[in-house]
Parts: sequence; C-alpha cells; structure tokens
Amino acid sequence: MSTFRMAEILFKLLRLSTGESVTYFPKLNAQEWQVIYDMAVQQSVLGLVFGGIEKLPNDRWPEKMISMKFYAQVKYIRSFSEMAAEASLSAVRRFHREGCRSVILKGISSSALYPVPNLRSAGDVDIWVEGGRKWIINFCRGINPASKVYYHHIPLAKINGVELEVHITPTWMNNPFANARLQRWFRDFWKEEGNIASVPCGDAEVPVLDLSYNRIFLLIHIFRHLFTDGVGLRHLMDYDRLLRQGTSEEEKRQVMAFLDKLNLAGFASAVMYVLREVFNLPRECMLTEPDSRRGAFLLREIMRAGNFGRYDDRLTGENGGNPARNFFARTLRSWRFIAQYPSETLWLPFFKIWHFIYRKIYKSV
Repeated sequence: MSTFRMAEILFKLLRLSTGESVTYFPKLNAQEWQVIYDMAVQQSVLGLVFGGIEKLPNDRWPEKMISMKFYAQVKYIRSFSEMAAEASLSAVRRFHREGCRSVILKGISSSALYPVPNLRSAGDVDIWVEGGRKWIINFCRGINPASKVYYHHIPLAKINGVELEVHITPTWMNNPFANARLQRWFRDFWKEEGNIASVPCGDAEVPVLDLSYNRIFLLIHIFRHLFTDGVGLRHLMDYDRLLRQGTSEEEKRQVMAFLDKLNLAGFASAVMYVLREVFNLPRECMLTEPDSRRGAFLLREIMRAGNFGRYDDRLTGENGGNPARNFFARTLRSWRFIAQYPSETLWLPFFKIWHFIYRKIYKSV
C-alpha cells in the first residue's frame, strides 16, 4: 500500500480507539502492520493505536510478532502513565505546602479526556506555579542550584523517574507585542478560582486549566512545537478530545477574537482541517471554518517530522554541541512558514538572540 493509504489506516485505528465505528478495515500483512507500528511510534500514539486494534475482529489483528511488540510497548506506556500521574500529584502537593497554587499543564489533564486515559503516551510533568518569576527561580535554585532557567520554564528534577518542569508561564510568542498580550492574559488566570478545574488522580485530584484557558493554551502549544522542532499527532489528538467537550458559539467567538490578536486565527483554521481529516471532528465542535490549504501543509509537516520533529530529515544540520550551528539550522527551518505565519517567523531570530542573553544572565545569578 502507498504511504497515503497507510496513514489513512493509522487514522482509522485512532478513531476506533475513541469509540468511533469504522465500517471497513482491510486485512494487513506483516510488513504493512510494521509500517503502522513505526508510524505510531513516530507520532507518539502507539498506545492509542493499540486501543483501536483491540476493537478489530480477530481476523484483522496483526500477526503474533507484531502483536507482541505492541503489547510490550503498551505495558510500558501504561506503567509510565501511572508514574507520571503520581509525579503530578506529588509536585502539586509540594507547592501546596509552600503556600502556592499550581496547575498541571497537558499530561494528566489531556489524558483524562480519553476513554482509556493510560493508553495516551505520557511525557514530562509540566506544572505552572503561582508566585512570579523571581520567586519560582529562587525556589527551584534552592532545590537544585544548577537548574537551567529558560524564559517559560525550569527543568527541575526527576520524581520517580519522571522529569519535572516548573513553568513560570505556560508558553510564549516570538512576536513581543503578541507575547505581551498573551502574558497579560496568563497573569489574569490566578485572579479567578473558577479558572482552575481538576481531574482525578488515583484517590485524589490534581488542578488543571479549565476548558476555556486550555482551548487557547493547547493550540499555542501545538503552534510552538511546529515552530520549535515539530509536532506529532498526539498533540492534535489531545486538541480534538478537548474540543469534543463542547464549546458555545459565544466562547468560540471569544477564543477566535483572542487568537486573531495573536496572529493565530489562520493557524486555528489549519488545525480544524487536520482534526476534520484525521479524527472526523464534527463541524459544531470546531472553533472556525477549516482552511484546506493551510491545513494540508500542516498535516504534511506532522506526518513528515513526527513527535518533536525527531524524524525530520531537514534538521540534519543541527549539532547538539554547537549553539551557533543550531541557531542557523532552526532559523532556516522556520523560513518555510514565512508565507503563512510571517510575524512569528520574522521575529524568531530576535527572540532566540534575546533568549540566549536571558539565559546567560540567569546562569550567573
């Protein structure tokens, strides 16, 4: 089968995992199942794909060797998801003891939107903490004096083998004027208790962003990954699950008005196209009309680069030990977005230079 057809089969399995019925599923040979397995790994959706396989008739299952590979990886995904949930609860409790409110970004917040939460591949635990930049940096340096300080977060430590990142702010924009608007919006978050929701975590609950904040944050998070390294289907599927929770027409207008101020209305329309084509997101759940031109471009980027861009052959110019070479490789990579997202593309080199200076300053503090 062609790569396009194999991608379509991958999409079917993802839809099956969330309960959608599929009228026809072809019988695949061992080589074709291996392609599906590899694509699922690249997109960080292997557990969810397995959830779809479990819905297939017995005569449509992969042959034994491939099935065993799926089983082994799914066992690890389930185990790591449990560790990430425990680490999330531990991190929240740690900051609560310090008298600080906090929320978990993505992670368990997104997993809770799935029919089988622990089939979603977990990553680092990202916790956004109230308290301000200076307090957060001093707190993290008190735990680990060697902590690296980035504009939006500080990688702090491991909790039971899970990386913990403490967020000063959830995300950012390269354009300083758009970023100023975004950061004002984030600062307002802590003013209203109603902005904090919660999701189950074992016998307890952990605080997360409410739906209205998450609709904007997750979209910008997808956009950030597209620009920074690459974005996978897992991020898009998280957003699909979020929008299926329901959005009123007034909420949609408010979200799109704010995204327009951030120059992201076009990106939102591209994401709606991908969610329609891959996950069959109903029109009534969409924030705006899909844009087929932008959306097709985004979907090609997703399928080529994979999760975090780890499979993007266009990043071969990067060298982990050469910051200058990395800077030019990333900047050149971003130029393919110039026609669709000119503001963020043109401001990217300036942000990177400013961020380099920022990190140098905080390295010596």
